[in-house]
Amino acid sequence: MPRAEKGSLKDIANRQKAKGLQRLRWYCQMCQKQCRDENGFKCHLTSESHLRQMKIFQENSSTLMDQFSQDFEKSYLQTLKQRHSTVSVNANNVYQEVIRERHHIHMNSTCWATLTDFVQYLGKTGKCVVEETERGWFVQYIDRDPALMKKREMAQRRVESEREQELLFKQRLEQARRDAALHDGGSATILQPTEIDKTALGTTKIAVPTIAAAGSTLPRPLINTNVFGDSSDDEDEPDSTDKPQQTQPQQDAPTKKRSPTTNQPHIGSNTVKRAKHENDQDSKKHDHNNKIPKYSQTPIPLIDKRKKYWLHLDILVRVINKSLADGSYYKRKGVVTKLIDKYTAHIKMADGGDTLQMDQDDLETVVPTGHGEKVLIVNGRGRGHVATIEHVDSKKYRADLILQETRQLLEKVDYEDFSKLA
Repeated sequence: MPRAEKGSLKDIANRQKAKGLQRLRWYCQMCQKQCRDENGFKCHLTSESHLRQMKIFQENSSTLMDQFSQDFEKSYLQTLKQRHSTVSVNANNVYQEVIRERHHIHMNSTCWATLTDFVQYLGKTGKCVVEETERGWFVQYIDRDPALMKKREMAQRRVESEREQELLFKQRLEQARRDAALHDGGSATILQPTEIDKTALGTTKIAVPTIAAAGSTLPRPLINTNVFGDSSDDEDEPDSTDKPQQTQPQQDAPTKKRSPTTNQPHIGSNTVKRAKHENDQDSKKHDHNNKIPKYSQTPIPLIDKRKKYWLHLDILVRVINKSLADGSYYKRKGVVTKLIDKYTAHIKMADGGDTLQMDQDDLETVVPTGHGEKVLIVNGRGRGHVATIEHVDSKKYRADLILQETRQLLEKVDYEDFSKLA
């Protein structure tokens, strides 16, 4: 029967039928030809081109089968890596994704008779982590990328170096305690750093020099009042009884002889109560005016705890890896549920519940735009503290935060230094 004319309705129908995936049993691997029915497949088996390809296969069958097996293994591992990364998935689901492509390497043309044999082969060679469950065989890809392996090795070295430094510090501290014990005869005490009592700074009383009349009984100052360093004031002054009596004007005489009973103003009980009431009102008014402000006016100095790692538990992150699962997780958000190490964590996706093990280089922080939303400072000043959003500068990619504990304002905090709490 002649082929339909190009552009006709019959030709268009034939093209649409041949476009989709069809029966695998009517697919010839050697000729890479898909037949639509059993009759067409029988006709193909008797064709001259197929017989020629089968003759080539008979001459070198082992080499061709090994090549088909390598191609099938490569396509299977590539699909597993791109679509599922290092997540454990059903082996049959991955196989269904492989055979969706029309021109693929069929399992019948490889050295493995069943998918179970192929999965067991991947587990024995160490290319995947294989586990048999009630729902079938599950495989987990083992990423052996040189760049990724080097990054993990460097991260492991950093962790070991920090542990060694901590151990060395403990050993030196213990040695210092032993040396101090030997030096003091067994009664050594290691001085611990303490905070300065700021209230003690204002307890020293400095006497202010006052001019008193002769014969007054004012107490003498307890410390030196010479603030300018005059040498004449360093010597002890003689008592008032040793000084010659000074003459005062005549009008001051009654002042010296005034009786305290006649010159002191009389303070009654009503006056005392009124004064106390006014003082209480003033103190209440002062307390009302000095309520806790929106944020602390006297900032507490924070140490810049900037690290190379920033992952924390219970924060919201966004995936920025475009190649992961063929881009299906790109720009999707998840919550950090578990920290594998300082640079790797388990991420539970918010819109699906999938759990992925990812590196911090494939993630970014999530910045809320609403005022007053809670965030966690993951790096830099205030690392590890909970804060709230005060102002967001979307042009400069910064925000002003208020620490939840001390109400302290942190200005110009970069987006990458804080993330929204889940």
